[in-house]
Amino acid sequence: HCLPFPDCGQSSISRIIGGSPSKTGQWPWQLSLQFRGSHVCGGVLISPDFVLTAAHCFPRSNSLALLVENWKVYGGVVSLDNLRQPYLVKTILLNENYNSQTNDQDIAVLRLRSPVVFDDKVQPACLPAFDQEIPPGTKCWISGFGITKAGSGIVSRDLMEVTVDIIGTQVCNSPSGYRGAVTNNMICAGDLNGGKDSCQGDSGGPLVCQGERWYVVGITSWGAGCGERNKPGVYTKVSSVMPWIYSSMQQMKP
Repeated sequence: HCLPFPDCGQSSISRIIGGSPSKTGQWPWQLSLQFRGSHVCGGVLISPDFVLTAAHCFPRSNSLALLVENWKVYGGVVSLDNLRQPYLVKTILLNENYNSQTNDQDIAVLRLRSPVVFDDKVQPACLPAFDQEIPPGTKCWISGFGITKAGSGIVSRDLMEVTVDIIGTQVCNSPSGYRGAVTNNMICAGDLNGGKDSCQGDSGGPLVCQGERWYVVGITSWGAGCGERNKPGVYTKVSSVMPWIYSSMQQMKP
């Protein structure tokens, strides 16, 4: 199941106690996607050549957003003030079924110009099986450089992490929640009481769950506010878009 890269999903720290900030090597698949020198989105390394992120990181209204030369990708980073050599982007492919109105299928694949060399700080996450269902209540993790206080507008310079619960779609779509806006291509995670959530700047980053390895189950996509009661984070459900991910990687292979 652990395609495309057999050695995926290995964190150099097998068990994490408590919350944030993260230690180097803990989330070795976490990337910072920087547009003209500023962090705008997270990303997930899934092989030496390929990165998953959110399609909404490349708004169609901004023609510059799809120019590969405007982007740099940084791996092995726990602080935006301490960056390693960037990876350059060869191709940006947005899911053609992405709907910017409903956020459905909010996924993009980047092909890097040259393959990443893995080390203790940089490793790929595993992709889930096509039919992998994560039961509600499963404890998973999100990580990112996003805003840590709703409304502050200031991106965290340090990689932050928090544990979240997978929330069933029915619950997430309840009248006090998202009222049907969560599609089958999405998965909710967070805390219905509020307080634990992804926020602006975390977009495109990973929601990972641990089996015998770490799997990227979701890509940070959208939500109402940050950390609000009954309004958990909504993530692109990676298992739903797996056929698209595989065909995109085939298409972009050298």
